[in-house]
Amino acid sequence: CAAEVPRGDPDHAAIGDAAQIVRMADVTYRACAAAGVRRLIWLSSASVHGQNCPPGTDESTPLQDNQPLAYNNAKVRAEWMLAKRARDRRVEVVLLRPGVVFGPRSRWIADVAADLRAGRAGWLNGGQGICNSIYIDNLVDAIRLAVFAPGPVSGAFLVGDAETVTWRGFLLPIARHLG
Repeated sequence: CAAEVPRGDPDHAAIGDAAQIVRMADVTYRACAAAGVRRLIWLSSASVHGQNCPPGTDESTPLQDNQPLAYNNAKVRAEWMLAKRARDRRVEVVLLRPGVVFGPRSRWIADVAADLRAGRAGWLNGGQGICNSIYIDNLVDAIRLAVFAPGPVSGAFLVGDAETVTWRGFLLPIARHLG
């Protein structure tokens, strides 16, 4: 799980406050059920496990909605709403939980570059914390796999790149590029 605390509005597939994130889950499931959609792929977030979750955290780790960030709690409650709705078995629900999604023009690149230029960047613990990142193309592949998986599929899946990357390893190329 990323140890980064989002600034401003975190990236997500739809904009809304915490209550809206939960309502979107409910409305989306109901719309899928009414339309006869077989499988709903919901982009959740690794943030459901917190900003600095302990080693060994996986998809089966119980979620809590008493975290310091409202965004995290909203994503947890949205997942709970989808699980509640999915009990009717009308729609398969696949929850994808990416961590730090990055790619060209992403905030994880642009914001870091701006912070470096403004002198607002620094390392915590030498940047040795794990950055649970996923390149956008790999997230698209995970979505594609979830869409086309044969047979019934449901459940939560943490998705990330195969490499273990530290925050230093993730951010240093940006710093070097900027000189």
